[in-house]
Amino acid sequence: MPPRVSVAVAFLALVLAPVSVGVAADAVLVADATVSSVDGAAALGGAPELRVTEQDESVLLRFDESVVEGVEVAELHATLRLFVREVEQAGTFDVVRLGAPFDEGGVTGEAAPALGATFAAGIAVGPDDERRFVEVDLTALVLAWRAGSESNHGLALRSGDGLRASFDSKESGKTGHAPELALLIEGPGGALGPVGEAGPIGAAGPDGTTGPAGNQGATGPQGETGATGAKGADGPTGPTGATGPTGAAGPQGSPGDGVVFSDPPLNLGFGSKWGVRLAEAGPKLVATCRPAVGETVANVIVHGEDESVGFEVFRFDLTTGAATALGAGTVGKRLQFTGFTVTASDVLLLEVDVTSPSTQTIYGAQVLRGVVLFDDELADLSNWTVTAPVNGVAWSVDATPSQLIDPDTPQLPALPFASPPFSLNFNNGVDFDAGSTTDAVGAATSVPIDLTGTTNPKLEFACAFVTEFEGPGEDGRFLEVVDAGDETLLFGKELGEQGQVIDPDLIHCTPFASWHTHVVDLDPTWGSVRIRYRFDSFDPLFNDGQGWFVDDVLVQDGLEPIENVTPDRFLESGD
Repeated sequence: MPPRVSVAVAFLALVLAPVSVGVAADAVLVADATVSSVDGAAALGGAPELRVTEQDESVLLRFDESVVEGVEVAELHATLRLFVREVEQAGTFDVVRLGAPFDEGGVTGEAAPALGATFAAGIAVGPDDERRFVEVDLTALVLAWRAGSESNHGLALRSGDGLRASFDSKESGKTGHAPELALLIEGPGGALGPVGEAGPIGAAGPDGTTGPAGNQGATGPQGETGATGAKGADGPTGPTGATGPTGAAGPQGSPGDGVVFSDPPLNLGFGSKWGVRLAEAGPKLVATCRPAVGETVANVIVHGEDESVGFEVFRFDLTTGAATALGAGTVGKRLQFTGFTVTASDVLLLEVDVTSPSTQTIYGAQVLRGVVLFDDELADLSNWTVTAPVNGVAWSVDATPSQLIDPDTPQLPALPFASPPFSLNFNNGVDFDAGSTTDAVGAATSVPIDLTGTTNPKLEFACAFVTEFEGPGEDGRFLEVVDAGDETLLFGKELGEQGQVIDPDLIHCTPFASWHTHVVDLDPTWGSVRIRYRFDSFDPLFNDGQGWFVDDVLVQDGLEPIENVTPDRFLESGD
């Protein structure tokens, strides 16, 4: 396709041209972890989310800013950027210095380092910030680290005013927005060099030839004006004169169709909120990226507001000029294609279709390594087999009831799904009461998922519940992995509320009516398996809660981002 080839070459020329600007870099995130005062012995450094809750959970972060060591600095700006995963209750958090370093794999609430002085207080986080970035200016603190006046043991994020929220960790495979410490460095200008010595006077040249005759002399002064004569007869109309000079520019008109820059609530740059906004109709947006040689690329996701906008991905060879189509998808949905190992001549080309009507914003894109083995956002039951209803109580895919309500905080209901429009849930549309003499039981079992040949497969899913706690005689929520053929049990654990430690192998959940994410390691030697969610009330009592809800079920092997494509890297294409 010649138009796509010409666009890719032109874009590379622009990217590779030298530009005199400041240096931008990210400090290396060495460690991140959640510590809990309630479950003080729990080591949560490998969790995909970082939680801040009032008088309970805090977040520990440690960055290595030595990436700018040896760089002469005239001015430095440092910004902490956190991706808000979920807000259960609005509030604020404080950024506090740590008095000692910590180890991500072993830090717990009981062995957490002492807190030092507060650096920044009252950073507000509310429901509108969900799936957005929040920023904190850490310039003064990073300058102190650099000067050696303070030691960099790390930071703590502590709830300051009722906040209950979670942020992405560096282990998150779902969205992949790890905490960042963005550094923007301005170097000093070079000094003006000395003026060189004057050279020697050259020898006189030969006489030149006689020059041409001079110009005619100036006209003499004008004589006195004579008396006005009588008016003569009107002559014929003369020819039209030459066009006069162009007038001053008028005021700028309103923007037409095409690409304009907007100010959406998502921040992907240094110090400003921005994206590329799509007008009602126009050309396509094209961006290129070059992952590191040797990386295996198999997935791309384009982030934006309008999930009806389509995009295509091409592998472009700089040596031959050939462009190979890898696949097509839509905004907000991960596109998986046949993976390939990046060579020195490879460029990945992303083409977003702006020709259909849209007034939404493109926030950027991510290129990921790894393989998705199973991905169900629960639009229907096509990937699941469910047991028969018990007096109307069964597993189904829908959005009922419309709210999940914690009896202790009824003013803070949750939606019946983690991502719209539906979830996989166990109830009768209102609760899971199967009658005064009947237990509520049921299971939902997935289609086969083949783990053969994988190296580090993981199951991820979103979870929420309004049932009794785990324990003898209480409602039981079980995650099981069974053989895809004879359904032999290969793995089985009960899910229980965080802090209610009855089984050392318990999978811990956050409290009632709050969506949270579980990550479970799978074994490649299991081969072909099925995932099963099983519920058993064990008695007909107190079954008036809304039930158990599961969403965004993902089985992946090594899925993680390897390159972020920011909005400024998208250009217009006439194709």
